[in-house]
Amino acid sequence: MKAHLLSLTMTFIVLLVPGLSVGAESDGFKEFRKTKDGITVSRKAGPTKGFNITRFDATSPVAPAALCDSLWRSFFKHQAPVAERKFIRKEADELVFHDKVKTPVVSDRDYIMKITRKASSDGCVIDFHTANEMGPPPDEGYVRMPLVEGHWKVSGAADGTSVVRYQVYSEPGGSVPALIIKEPQVKEALSDFRRSLKEALGAR
Repeated sequence: MKAHLLSLTMTFIVLLVPGLSVGAESDGFKEFRKTKDGITVSRKAGPTKGFNITRFDATSPVAPAALCDSLWRSFFKHQAPVAERKFIRKEADELVFHDKVKTPVVSDRDYIMKITRKASSDGCVIDFHTANEMGPPPDEGYVRMPLVEGHWKVSGAADGTSVVRYQVYSEPGGSVPALIIKEPQVKEALSDFRRSLKEALGAR
């Protein structure tokens, strides 16, 4: 086990820094990485064997209200690997869209995603989950992803900055083994997390 943890550390070149003590929580998540830019990454087993629920925690100098607005606006456009996004519903606090995703090696994927936003006392919660029944069936050549779900949580700190949490779980569908896909999923989600925080900072 110690050798395995050392291998992970060397592979992802992490640096321990002061931050949120995610590993001390009692909800089953275990901290396994802290990045050089201060992001705590933790995970726990998902509902399907081999797949993990991944959680990212960080702080942002952007005020909670501005950060919530920026995160919500980020859904209005798509980023690679999403190749196409068509909106089915677009309301003030609810979005439904159909994404087509280009994936290397395996067949391209698609899904119908529902996003809802709810204000909290000092920030917001943005939930997302697949709602494939709300859209068309997959086009020929695409495999429908059965499950993507998670949330963003933004809360305020005493100095007016934000504490941010992003949690995500996905199953790719088809016959893709968890061993092959789970680390690329973490890398992609970490990239999304960083990009979202950077965009909010630039929009201030």
